[in-house]
Amino acid sequence: MTGIMSRRLTLSLAATMLAAGLAGCGGGPDGDEILKEANKNNGERLANAYSFYQNKNGAGPPDAETFKAFIQSDIPADLKKTMDIPSGSLDELFVSERDGKPFFIRPEAPRPNTGSVAQAVVIETEGVGGKIQVFFTGPKMEEVPASDAEAYKSGDKDVTAGPPGMGQ
Repeated sequence: MTGIMSRRLTLSLAATMLAAGLAGCGGGPDGDEILKEANKNNGERLANAYSFYQNKNGAGPPDAETFKAFIQSDIPADLKKTMDIPSGSLDELFVSERDGKPFFIRPEAPRPNTGSVAQAVVIETEGVGGKIQVFFTGPKMEEVPASDAEAYKSGDKDVTAGPPGMGQ
């Protein structure tokens, strides 16, 4: 891992760790518990790994194979363990536990210039009961009508959070 990537990854994780430290002041969960909670399923794991990729490269991965190679080589082993990312084949990681289908991974979404944008980057392909789960950078997950899938895949449904009280 390059020095710049290491610093960016450290900075990305620092915010999480700071929140973990603050939560720990009152006997709350520690940093590992917070990371585990933010990575409970494959969609969350992939969306968080996507954010790491963006931080290193300025945009998301161009395809799933490039993304898999990045996860294997650039995310530290201890972080992968905490996120419950397998150390061997990543094929199962790229499949939704709900519908059993491979996720759509949004190619090359540019890293936002502000932390207030949640980008739809991991999207179920079929979903369940007419609803798909959409996983955002941020992190955030929404269950939406499957008919809206294309708008999420194209980035038309990315969410920009305004200041509190602005109705966004």
